[in-house]
Amino acid sequence: MINSITLIPDSIEPEKLEDFLSRQIESMKKSKGLRAITISEGNLMSPGSPPSFSNVIETSWDSLETFMMWVQNQTPSDHAEKDYLIDKGAIFLFYEVVDLN
Repeated sequence: MINSITLIPDSIEPEKLEDFLSRQIESMKKSKGLRAITISEGNLMSPGSPPSFSNVIETSWDSLETFMMWVQNQTPSDHAEKDYLIDKGAIFLFYEVVDLN
């Protein structure tokens, strides 16, 4: 199983962020292999001071292959938006997990 976490910086304009999130979430929901998707609600919290991120998106996929299939099916516009987010300080992480339950 593969999980991903995306940390969205608070420097992204709210309109751009809302548009990006709605398209990405819709795209993921249509993808084979998506197990779960969640997004943070309200302000993020951290010890000491507010973090420099506005949102956290978490996904869980059946396998690396299904996750990469979704990534590879993204349009050039989707990839350009991802590059814009990275330039603004977004962090994209994905990693294999083992369920310990």
